[in-house]
Amino acid sequence: MNKLTSEQRNFINGQRYFNKINYHKFHPNNKELGPLNTAEWQKVFGGGYKKYLSEYFDTSDHNYRQGSNGKKGITKAYKPIKNLKQSDKLLRQTSPSTPLVNSYKVAVDKSRFEDVLSGKFKVEKQYHLIPVQYLYKRINDGFIYETYQRTFGKGRRFVVGIGVQQLPSYLKAYLFPLLKDYDMVNALPSITNQLVKGLHYETLNLYATQRNKFFKQTFHKTDLTYKEQKKVCLSVMFGANLNGQSMRDIVGDMCRLKDALPKLQNLKSDLEDLTTILSWDSRYEDLWNKAEHNNKRFLALVAQHYEDLILQSVEKYCKLNNHSVSVLMFDGFMSEDEIDLGNLNRFIKIDTGFSIELIYKE
Repeated sequence: MNKLTSEQRNFINGQRYFNKINYHKFHPNNKELGPLNTAEWQKVFGGGYKKYLSEYFDTSDHNYRQGSNGKKGITKAYKPIKNLKQSDKLLRQTSPSTPLVNSYKVAVDKSRFEDVLSGKFKVEKQYHLIPVQYLYKRINDGFIYETYQRTFGKGRRFVVGIGVQQLPSYLKAYLFPLLKDYDMVNALPSITNQLVKGLHYETLNLYATQRNKFFKQTFHKTDLTYKEQKKVCLSVMFGANLNGQSMRDIVGDMCRLKDALPKLQNLKSDLEDLTTILSWDSRYEDLWNKAEHNNKRFLALVAQHYEDLILQSVEKYCKLNNHSVSVLMFDGFMSEDEIDLGNLNRFIKIDTGFSIELIYKE
């Protein structure tokens, strides 16, 4: 295993840090925390990430909002990353991430970016402007060129820096009106359900093949929204404790989840059994080691590995049929072309062995 250089280490730290902050919404102009200070961000990100910082935060070099404990912004924002126990292990044992050879490009209507940045087109969250500003500066000859990498070895391809992949759906739709969004239906549950041929897990199979029916049976006595139901089930899929903090973060009051617990426990048992079987399969030994023998992380890595193999099959089909692939999503892609999804789904089945349904996402 190659040893990480300090720049590569800082890049991975910075990438993971930015994504974590993005999730927790600690951003410039956040009304609760106040704008972040660029100089302080540079100290945290280090040299390997400095080249991106001026583009992320060139308009937000302000002081923090003062609080009783002094400057609060960076302290509160930095706390989530410190609690990730696998951070040091990742940096020690993951080989350096290198950009993949594939380059992708997206045709751009500059005026739409200017509408967003000027406020003519209103954003739902102020921090959504950050990636738009960064992408606007990268427009070259009417295109945004993007490169992807696999930071964690096998599995998903993440765009280098900030890319179209990370924009919220409503901004993708406005900024790139010619792009059509193609999405795998219930991707990770469907893949997980097909990993071991000949084994049938009743609850997992229902969730993977008839998600709405599973939700109705599981959550009909609760007041959870459809979005909350999806989040709960995906958390269970990758090892969340049914009474743990991650569930509390989703549902708030755990009483809301009480009537759904029996069905969720059945799903959890199916997945634990499946994970045990997979962990003994020599084909996944490298992923088992990358997961530090952690069952939760291991199942995610296996499922995401096949998710990207299916995405590679999609690209193979598009190349054979002279279709463009402009943007890679984790469970789909974006293209300017009308694609026969029936033929594509059949091609994926023959090419990978997985029955996956891709749909056009409005």
